[in-house]
Order: sequence, then structure tokens, then C-alpha cells
Amino acid sequence: MDDAFVTPLLVPISETRLDSYGTEYDNRQTRLSNYLWNIELSQAFYPLLQAFEVSFRNAVHHALCEHKQDERWFEDDTFMLHDQISKVEEAKDTLSRRGKPPTTGRIVAQLTFGFWTSLLNRPYEERVWHVGKPIVLLSAFPYLPKQRRTRKSMYGRAQLANTLRNRIFHYEPIWNRLSLLAEHDKILDALGWISPEMGRVVEFYDSFPEVYQRGPDQSHAGLLAYLDSRSIQT
Repeated sequence: MDDAFVTPLLVPISETRLDSYGTEYDNRQTRLSNYLWNIELSQAFYPLLQAFEVSFRNAVHHALCEHKQDERWFEDDTFMLHDQISKVEEAKDTLSRRGKPPTTGRIVAQLTFGFWTSLLNRPYEERVWHVGKPIVLLSAFPYLPKQRRTRKSMYGRAQLANTLRNRIFHYEPIWNRLSLLAEHDKILDALGWISPEMGRVVEFYDSFPEVYQRGPDQSHAGLLAYLDSRSIQT
């Protein structure tokens, strides 16, 4: 990449944003290279994050419906902590502003991934996940390996997925995470703890390992070839 390629991109991207894609010793070309590879990595991560978030929230919701014998368990202020009750009320308010009835399904979908992850926090250990035995835990995550049948095991994977989801969906860097491929594999494993079938579906769409392993050079070569072909056509 030369200055003729980099300079026109400084305004739409901004140098301030590019600053987070390299060290003080990296030039613009290197930072832009990292920025573009980050786009490809984020794109490739999407199928897994989408599948995990939806599968996780539905697994927790169904397990708690059975545990409480109530599909509106999230309204029980004797069971839920204040912070989570507040999030439920916010979800209802959002639906109301959009003119949508606050049905159970809509509320479940409206609640953030952070809300669902928070239900695996320590305060819910005794009241939900280990009531005598880990029955509710296994109801939500039936394929948890025997040596990992703890709230903490699933919480760690959900927190990791939430962190990466927020970084990717808010256009933040992930390219420089030292264990990004291992983090991807941990989330994929955890999806299999919920549903092996969904895990196999995601594997079909999942290009992340290939994108990560080949690194940025091949991606950039393809981009430059594409841009050259576009300039010839015009």
C-alpha cells in the first residue's frame, strides 16, 4: 500500500480511528492494513456470535421458564436482582415507544446479551444454577462436559462472547487480541454445549479460522486487484 492508496481513505476513516490500529512506530500503511484486516476478521466472526447469542438467550429463557413454571419469570422481583429488573423495564419501554405490545417473545429478544450473561453472575448461583444439584444448569446447557458442569464455566464463555460481540458490533479492533483464534474456538465449543446441531450449522458458514490463518496479506492483495479492475472498468 502506498500513499496514493492510503491518503484518500484518511477522511472517511479518520486518522484518530486509525491510531488504534497500530503503535506509535507504525506508519499509516501498516495501520490501514490492520484496519482492513479487522473488517475481514469481524465479518468472519459474525455467524458464530449471532448463533451463540440467540442460542444462549433462548436456552437460559427456556430453562428458567421450567424452573419457575412461569414464562414471565423475569418480572419476579423476589427472584431477580434490581439491576436485571431495571433492564426488563427498559426493554418494555423500548417496545412501547415502538408501538409493539410487550409480549414475552419480544421482551426476550429485546433484552441485551449483557442481561442474559448477567444471569450467570455469582448471586444467581444458589437461587438458580445449583439448587441442590446442577439441574437447571443442565437444562439450559445439556451438553456441558462433566468436568465443566459449573455456572462459572458457562459464564466465562458467555462473557467472552459478549466482549467480542460488543467490540465487533461497535467497530472496535479485534485484530490485535493475542488469542483470537483460541477465543473463537472456545465460543464454538460453548455453542456445542447448548446445541451440537447448531454448532455444526455454524461450522458450515464459519470462515473465521481460514481468514485468521492466512493473515492480512492475501486479503489486501485481493482488495487491490479488485480496485484495479474497477478503475479499468471506469
